[in-house]
Amino acid sequence: MVEGLDIINWQDKQKQGFHGILTNPAGVRGFLSKIDGSTSWTPIGKGQDDFEVMRAAKNLHDAISSSEQMPADYLSYLGQEVDRLSKPKVTE
Repeated sequence: MVEGLDIINWQDKQKQGFHGILTNPAGVRGFLSKIDGSTSWTPIGKGQDDFEVMRAAKNLHDAISSSEQMPADYLSYLGQEVDRLSKPKVTE
């Protein structure tokens, strides 16, 4: 059984930058973003397109790490896209 500390230790060992596609110690596939010591994990939601999730996670990573001031509504939009794509795909 993988515990939270195992995942934190694994994340801490990763280098700064955007990493994709990784499988964390719990066996979950996704993308890792590390900026100035802060880490963000974006899992690939069941049924979601890997490339679409990667693009959204990378866009958010780039916007946050940019030296330019990004508008709050743009960052919010990117965050909502990452959140949506990290959840199972809803088919209608």
